[in-house]
Amino acid sequence: ERDQRPTAGKLLWMKVDDQGTSCAAECRTAYSGVVLRRSLRLTSKLLVDLYDVEAEKPRQIDWFVHANCATVEPTTIKTPPDVAATAVASLGRGVGYEHLTAARGWPSAAASSWEFAIADRKLKMWCAGDGADELFTAMGIGYSVEQRTPTVLRRRREAKQARFVTVYDLTPRGDYVTGIEPIAATDPTTIVVRTTAGSQTIRLTNPQPTK
Repeated sequence: ERDQRPTAGKLLWMKVDDQGTSCAAECRTAYSGVVLRRSLRLTSKLLVDLYDVEAEKPRQIDWFVHANCATVEPTTIKTPPDVAATAVASLGRGVGYEHLTAARGWPSAAASSWEFAIADRKLKMWCAGDGADELFTAMGIGYSVEQRTPTVLRRRREAKQARFVTVYDLTPRGDYVTGIEPIAATDPTTIVVRTTAGSQTIRLTNPQPTK
């Protein structure tokens, strides 16, 4: 729970093909003793986001996403929201956490999916990783403190490393992606996404490794 240092990331690689664009970048100076590495795959129908965190010492690792919309709700938790969710007084101290209000805690899960409601459209988000996430929703801020944005927080406590896999369904109705296969420990940069058109295997590795 401390401010990120001013920093610039480093682009590791980028590849453009007839189906979309892939890239990876990392940062080693935002937080002392922490390496942040992000790999992305963007197509016309989905965005795959692989976010790796490596720390020298165990620490709390929080992953956030928010959207300029009205609401966000889980779609893989079957019980009613007033039963599944519990009110949370605070998600953290200072450094932006004070802007997260109306927080709710959800049952921890290694995989989950969420739906942001945007007028008559939906943004569906599928989450997986290398461990169970503590899951929270809250109302955050957007481009100004007056703009309210529904937020999802995935938390790992006392961890030295964490892998967060997220797939966003970019179709208007959010009905293209149907799930993510479990991430194999032996091949952590290969993501298998289930869709209505069949499974897609996405490899987020450098196509031209440096010798």
